[in-house]
Amino acid sequence: MATSYPDKTNARGIWKISDLYTNIITEGTFPTVLGDLCVTYGGATDAAGTGSTSSGVIKISSTGNEVSFGSIKSGDGTGCTGFGSFTRGVFGAHTPAQANIDYITFTSKGNGADFGDLTSNRFSASGVSNDTRGVFMGGATPSRVNVIDYVTIASVGNAIDFGDLTAGTAAGGEGASKTRGLRMGGSTPSNVNVIDFISFSTTGNAIDFGDLSATRQGSGSANSATRSVIGGGLEPSLVNTIEFVTTDSIGNTTDFGDLTSTRRNLQSGLASNSNRGLFLGGYEPSFVNKIEFITIASTGDATDFGDMLGAEADAGAASSGHGGLTGFNPNIRFDYIPGTGRGLFISGEASSSPYESEVIDMITISTHGNAVDFGDPHASAYGSQGASSVTRGLKGGGYNGGASNIIESVEFASKGNGADFGDLTVARFYIGTGSNSTRAIFAGGSTPTRQNVIDYVAMATAGNASDFGDTSVTRDGAVTSVSSPTRVVIGGGSTGSLSDVIDYVTTASTGDAADFGDLTVARNHVTGTSTSVRGVFAGGVAPAKSNVIDYITIASTGDAQDFGDLTAVGQSAAGISNNTRGVFAGRGNHPAASYQNIIDYVTIGSTGDAADFGDLTTSRHRIAGVSDSHGGLQG
Repeated sequence: MATSYPDKTNARGIWKISDLYTNIITEGTFPTVLGDLCVTYGGATDAAGTGSTSSGVIKISSTGNEVSFGSIKSGDGTGCTGFGSFTRGVFGAHTPAQANIDYITFTSKGNGADFGDLTSNRFSASGVSNDTRGVFMGGATPSRVNVIDYVTIASVGNAIDFGDLTAGTAAGGEGASKTRGLRMGGSTPSNVNVIDFISFSTTGNAIDFGDLSATRQGSGSANSATRSVIGGGLEPSLVNTIEFVTTDSIGNTTDFGDLTSTRRNLQSGLASNSNRGLFLGGYEPSFVNKIEFITIASTGDATDFGDMLGAEADAGAASSGHGGLTGFNPNIRFDYIPGTGRGLFISGEASSSPYESEVIDMITISTHGNAVDFGDPHASAYGSQGASSVTRGLKGGGYNGGASNIIESVEFASKGNGADFGDLTVARFYIGTGSNSTRAIFAGGSTPTRQNVIDYVAMATAGNASDFGDTSVTRDGAVTSVSSPTRVVIGGGSTGSLSDVIDYVTTASTGDAADFGDLTVARNHVTGTSTSVRGVFAGGVAPAKSNVIDYITIASTGDAQDFGDLTAVGQSAAGISNNTRGVFAGRGNHPAASYQNIIDYVTIGSTGDAADFGDLTTSRHRIAGVSDSHGGLQG
């Protein structure tokens, strides 16, 4: 069958419906979209029961050392189990025995967040999943239990009873296909060789599958679409045995090969993509940081991959491309296409303590309605501003007990938390920003001394900002996100008195800003947004709170002209856009009780007053706004 699907990375191409339908049904030539990340969660670091509170991430198809992902939310760090969908990793059955369930989003580095609770407190369960349902099997309280419960991974909430294992068992290995989950061996507390299986689409008790080659607990696990593999463990001596089963059959295990050394208490959870399995950490009898890999479709001994963040055992593991996820992935291909109008409103100043909002809201710019939750910022702050590419949004600077130099990133394609990107050259707040498709600009701001600094970063690669040049006037409270593919335009602010100055830079170069013209009214804490042709500046302090909207033609120079009025006066809204519509969210109108959750919009190519769009999830102002389709991205 000829290729007939579009390139999802740039939203171009024509869908041929007949081919699409056939490929969904038959899993034929339509490309499977699978992940390649494994996130580890905590892990015991010594025999005294010290645990790691860190999470790490590994790109499974490469080799090398694990890198930091964030911090765990629940447990003491000495162990849990995990499973994953295409987009989320879920972790539960934490040590000591707890009901807490946490989750992370694979594409957004950050800390674990609350998901819900298991049906009972326990630790050392086995975790398996397909792309929709995750299942926790067995565990200990410390008495062994036969409980099986499940969650729907895309939602949040408490686990629901599924059924029972054939016996109360903890510390078992795992296996899965898209239809089945396996619990392989474990402790009752005596070691056992029993393999049980459940069918994801139903509920009910586990059924006998077959046996391991020996009674064993504490193995590491991996899987492809067809095979489930376990390695290492305690029999009661430490072993390096690797063996496998064909997941959708029944029967006993077959020898695969050996790990590089004998060890027990490897990761709990499937650590694999569709081709390669990982074995992580463990105890031999000292704690180790080893990562080894196998090619699941073959047989043979494991090979060195790299090192974990530290020497640890019983780390929870969840991967975004394991064999239980094989097949058509509608979440990635249909729920969101980059550049189609996703807008985010990050952090901001709330009306009560803690004033630094820990909220990221999301809207679709071409529609109307209230914002919905996207995730949490990596570094909550107010007075920061946003810049973005088609795939990634950045929030730079801000105030949180002092001026911040933190740049954080969010990935538009996946709901989740912000991640550390790098640092500005100077910590500051009330900053101005803009971007094209590759480069973000951060201009001016306050330390609290007013600054003329302009920094830039290449958005595709995390790292610290570099010096770009200087603004024409030293000021803070300047406008954000007035961009075309070639220019970033900075307007208004305060030099100690209200400023009407508009200046600009050529985004792809470096150097000082040049004069552009003047706003219709000098004002501070103005917001702005743009198409590729026209920029608009809205609201601010002049010195009373303003509802004025001005506009400019970005490719020329000259003074701004009257556009219309916002639906309400106020300062420090967040401005975002697609190439048709500008949206303004939040508003400050002191005192704090007057902070607003208003979202309004204009059609940028025309003139006239703003209209109501909907509401933010919380009232706030001094918010960073980013979108995947603003004027700077239209070239």
